[in-house]
Amino acid sequence: MGTCPFCLAPTLEGDTICFSCGRVISGASGMESRERGEFQRTSTTGASRGLAPRQMSKPRMRRRGKKSSKLYQIMTISIIAFAMTSADAKEFLMGQWAEFQDAIGDAMGPQFDYPREAEYTLVRSVSLWNNGSVNAELVEAVAIPQDVYDYELGSGLSVNGELREKALIQEIKSVRVLIDGESINVPLNGATISYENAQTTAKGSKIWWPQTDPDASSSDENKVCLHGPCVRFNTIIEPGQQTSTCKFTDAMTGVARDTMCHKRVDFVVTMKSKSYTWWNSATVSSLVEGKQWGVNVEKSGTFADIPNRESGIRSNTFLQSQKWYDRGGNDYAIDGTGAAPHVIQASSNVMANLPADKKENVYAYARAAFDYMADSSSPGFVRYPSAQELVTMGGTPRSGQQCLADGIGDCDEQSNAYMSIMRVKNIPTWYAFGALTGTFERWEGHGWAYIMIPMSEEYCNSVSIPINSCYIEGPVDVVNRKWLTHTPTEYIDWIEEAGTGNKGERVNGYYTVGQGCGTINSEPKLCTEQSPGSELNRQRNFFTEGSPVISGTWTSKYNSEDLGASSA
Repeated sequence: MGTCPFCLAPTLEGDTICFSCGRVISGASGMESRERGEFQRTSTTGASRGLAPRQMSKPRMRRRGKKSSKLYQIMTISIIAFAMTSADAKEFLMGQWAEFQDAIGDAMGPQFDYPREAEYTLVRSVSLWNNGSVNAELVEAVAIPQDVYDYELGSGLSVNGELREKALIQEIKSVRVLIDGESINVPLNGATISYENAQTTAKGSKIWWPQTDPDASSSDENKVCLHGPCVRFNTIIEPGQQTSTCKFTDAMTGVARDTMCHKRVDFVVTMKSKSYTWWNSATVSSLVEGKQWGVNVEKSGTFADIPNRESGIRSNTFLQSQKWYDRGGNDYAIDGTGAAPHVIQASSNVMANLPADKKENVYAYARAAFDYMADSSSPGFVRYPSAQELVTMGGTPRSGQQCLADGIGDCDEQSNAYMSIMRVKNIPTWYAFGALTGTFERWEGHGWAYIMIPMSEEYCNSVSIPINSCYIEGPVDVVNRKWLTHTPTEYIDWIEEAGTGNKGERVNGYYTVGQGCGTINSEPKLCTEQSPGSELNRQRNFFTEGSPVISGTWTSKYNSEDLGASSA
């Protein structure tokens, strides 16, 4: 009987993988077994608890350096042996060495473990404090999450004349609002209820789900949804009554703890989500659905192909202007014009490092920009702030220009930067918002980007996909180094749809709907000032209700992609 070198569990002679932790312990056959999912079939007594596979989506690095002297000796002997071999043998060994270097690169890169599928209930909780002397009022809108498919526009891919059914990557089972001790079910069929017909609790709180109108005037914006389907509630918070238990997230540690508050409103979503990829690469585990339909540098179309996909809907929607989402006063979160010199410089750097035959390749540019920001060895690497920096930064997320200028940014800001670099080359990108978890014990609000990449006409014709629908639209999460991949640890609350203008009105609506407080009125009112004598404070928090049901795990590795020799 042997011992697994990773988790110290007992192994039997001939084992190629550890059946406790799932790691490969011998040869290529072990890797093949792992790819087929043939691991962790039964528990093994005596195993030490390690990082895998328990720590889902937590980065981990392989241990290095303990046998450096022995490795040095082996390398020295190998060099001497190499010098004494024939020319043909040297050529063969060089090929083997290149493959070995690739394998080492994959092994040394950061790794993340994700569930293949998970079903769980997520609670978005709003805790309210009124430490003043008079009643205060809150009007809030919360997005109603939608079912999300791998292919949002059109009816799906028609391959060789047969329609391929869309893949459902996030299925919403139910939505409830818990307020004043009452539970109210929210319909998922798109039905609306006006404020005049709102449901009212015994304590006078009103709940309704009105129509969407991103262009509503300030006089009636309180009665509609500014960004998409939403639930609105209007509630009174009396002063000094500490009768509710609230969840409060510590800003420094991110740990949620219980505390007392005056009122709590819970938005409860039960869902099923699965891992899915839009990336056709050997780097992606065969356990993840979607890769066979995904894109890569060889299958990608050019910048000129973008307007010819889906009748130009994405192009027309998100490329009306190279500036997007005006936060007020000509302050754009996304800017791909000369007014954002750091964005233009980043785009130039990305283009300069592309091979000559990839200069017009949409995938190559988009992936290179992703690595430019995400790879810590890149000159354009953007660092995520420390906990202390996050506390001091606060306020409105900075623009992509400012994020690149500072070399630091949170998820919203890095998304702004990435999408700004895409705007320079007129690649459609748009916002996605929600929440992110590692182990379903701690959640954080999160923002990332979606991108459209056309397939080449050659590829589309080879598999008989109509040109109009031959493209992918998938997520890009720079902060978490997730390229065209969705995982169940990412809750999709809302994916942007543009308003009638070119300033990202719906994004502004999503950001601002939960920031209003007001005096007591006969109608709901969003305002910027509290009523005299009220001191209303609001805290948002996410947490999992109960235990998630998880089916299988897989490992994702991040390394920058080799797109070929630079033409610079």
